[in-house]
Amino acid sequence: APSVGKAFLRRLCDVRSAGEWLDVQTQVVVDDGRPDLVIRGENFVVIIEVKLESGLRPGQLKPYAAYLREQPEEKKTLAVLVARGEIENVRAVALNDLGRAPTLITWEDVGRFCEACSEVTGAGEPTRTWLQGFAQLISFRLSQEAREMTRDEIAGLQTPGVASGLH
Repeated sequence: APSVGKAFLRRLCDVRSAGEWLDVQTQVVVDDGRPDLVIRGENFVVIIEVKLESGLRPGQLKPYAAYLREQPEEKKTLAVLVARGEIENVRAVALNDLGRAPTLITWEDVGRFCEACSEVTGAGEPTRTWLQGFAQLISFRLSQEAREMTRDEIAGLQTPGVASGLH
């Protein structure tokens, strides 16, 4: 739902959408890279690199920063989604590569956001159910030792309500 996407950008990326539309693309090819998410609105572009089971590689953010510099939008944000325990590693790599830290979003932040939005959003029932399930999946995953996701967990990311069955 667009209202959830705009709320995500506002709360977690400090981006205010001036228009009614959002364009979300995954795995956009840029010179020497492929960011996980590129989100555009009327006056902004946001790149989000998602880290779940691997760390940020030295140099990984450089092509994304270069891509952002070339974009015409007024507001440009580079963000990395990481587990809370990886914040310092990501910050160190980014400072070394870019001279500044990107916007850092934790999976815990996303879980809390999904839970809060599922309670107050004006979106329909399928969206609320998906947000609740995704928040539960994040909580479940964060309580486990680091390991690869199972096929059932990956399917849970795509199917509303399945994540609630993981407890």
